[in-house]
Amino acid sequence: MKERMRQPVNFFINNPNIFRFFYMHEMDARNERAMQSLALEKAYYDDFIPFVQRGSIKETSIPAISRMLLYSVFGIITLYLSNNGLAREEIDRGMQVS
Repeated sequence: MKERMRQPVNFFINNPNIFRFFYMHEMDARNERAMQSLALEKAYYDDFIPFVQRGSIKETSIPAISRMLLYSVFGIITLYLSNNGLAREEIDRGMQVS
């Protein structure tokens, strides 16, 4: 899971214009419906099944946990691209799990 969260961070930091194009402009109603239909939290559903099987989380919690992780990833990228002082090294250190 750690690597799955790192992948979009690395991709968008290395391709900031793609991130800006998709996520940093005002969307009209058609774009909002399209984004909602993607149900991005479902992309990580299988990653959480082992936790459900161990009893660590409830299956019904997967969408909320996935959204929190995705929002965190988008937040990290947005902070980095805003030039507010968040350095790439800090991101890498912050995503280390010991």
